[in-house]
Amino acid sequence: MMVFARTDRQRIAQIACCIAVLGSLAILPVSCSQADETSLESLIRRFFEASDSAQREVVIAGLIESGVPIERIAELLRSGIKFEPVEGTGWTIQTRTCMDGLDRPFHVYVPESYDPSVSSPVLFELHGGSLQEPVTQEEYLAGRSIWQPSADKLGWILVYPTAYSGVNWFSISGQENLLGQLEYLKQHYNIDENRVFFSGYSAGGAGAIWQAAHNPTPWAGFMSYNGYFDIEGYGAYAVFPSNLLNRPIRATNGLVDGIVTIDRVAVYVEQLLSMGVHLAWETYPVGHNVSFFGLERPKTEAFLMAVSRDPFRDEVIWETESANAGRCDWIRIDEIADVGNNALFEERNVSLLEEPLSFGVALAYVPPGEFAVAGLQPGSVAHTLGVQVGDRVMQIDDVDVVTAEDMEAAIAAKLPGDPVQAEVVRGEQSVILQGWLPRGKPAYTHPQLYGSIHAQANGNEIHVQVRHVARFTLLLSSEQFDLGSAITVLVNGERAFSQQVSPDLRFMLEQAGRDLDRKMIYEARIEIIVPRAAGD
Repeated sequence: MMVFARTDRQRIAQIACCIAVLGSLAILPVSCSQADETSLESLIRRFFEASDSAQREVVIAGLIESGVPIERIAELLRSGIKFEPVEGTGWTIQTRTCMDGLDRPFHVYVPESYDPSVSSPVLFELHGGSLQEPVTQEEYLAGRSIWQPSADKLGWILVYPTAYSGVNWFSISGQENLLGQLEYLKQHYNIDENRVFFSGYSAGGAGAIWQAAHNPTPWAGFMSYNGYFDIEGYGAYAVFPSNLLNRPIRATNGLVDGIVTIDRVAVYVEQLLSMGVHLAWETYPVGHNVSFFGLERPKTEAFLMAVSRDPFRDEVIWETESANAGRCDWIRIDEIADVGNNALFEERNVSLLEEPLSFGVALAYVPPGEFAVAGLQPGSVAHTLGVQVGDRVMQIDDVDVVTAEDMEAAIAAKLPGDPVQAEVVRGEQSVILQGWLPRGKPAYTHPQLYGSIHAQANGNEIHVQVRHVARFTLLLSSEQFDLGSAITVLVNGERAFSQQVSPDLRFMLEQAGRDLDRKMIYEARIEIIVPRAAGD
């Protein structure tokens, strides 16, 4: 038990008494005679259970005034509170008041095996049709039960939100609603914040991909079932494929789906994989329905059991056109502007072709057993490479060519923008032709200036590359950095900061109040103003 000096004991007792009389804030009373560890733990409980920022600010003020060392308060924040057994398990229906003032339900499933002393994983499952009118009650109840057997088997808590029209999975109000539901779970159940997953079906699957691209921080991984990746123009913020590098994704689609066609998805999947996105994609011989779930269930369960969020990853990359969507884990873009000090970033996007790639030649038989180019399609790959009429195409990359089908197969195996090499025999000479496949139009457009940041931590040295970023913040946790030693930050190769960072109790509490995440407590921060380039 921690021992306080008399003045500290009196101060905590006074704070506890003040908090007790704030009935309008609905804070539970504390005995004014108990100014010890019990009172401190009571304040921590009120911190986590506060229903709004005003309530939490009262507790923050009390913790600051207590004089308790920041290390002890950080320890209590990471431990969280003791949860009581729930009155009943199974499905319950909860309600939140959304930004538009309307109450909307969300369903929560707690398995019988739930133990409040053990942190439970969580799975959010978004239904389809969120861009239309509400789904019927029958459709909704059928959808919410899909993962119930897995929840019973693995001890997962399920959340099944509702969305439609203006409050869909992509809107700001819809995002606020989902995060509010996650906050409800954190306050009422002992959940494992490093194993909270986000999934959805159809439009809900697209919502999971949108969430991965815009706010991966609270989530461990994402699943999309019969969903789509073409989410350009959805929601308030532009889509940046680089952001999908931060979390693993599992996606499935039906080979005979007439609504979300396989071709519609494959062009995205192939290029995202080539960018290095950790994406596991599975296809099933089904249409736009859930008949594949029996086969998919064990694979999804294996994905959920294998993945755990690391909130203190050494490397984070993030791109955004709005500081309102500027954070990923421990980095945050605060201001987007071109100060002339810009690193070179790889341009990652998905290319959409007006027509499928084709080598684009017509062949004529030349005795005794060869084929020569008899004609070229204008603008085709062959035309761009410099293939001429009369050439005999021998090889495309490492594929030997005999027929026109060989040519088309070699091109079909490549992606827009890939390099391509063709070997032809022209007369009696062998000629090597090199070029690139056409890129097509970008799937995700970025008409506004956007910021890019790439942070890599190596011990207490942080290398940061930025483009079109004027200010950014690094959130520091003692679980990732040694706060007792100097921290060095290099921005685009130049030293921008190098000194010891003092823990900041108010900042830690305010940030913890925003995150409500016991696995992600930050004691300090470094705010960097990116120096302008010489001459600017």
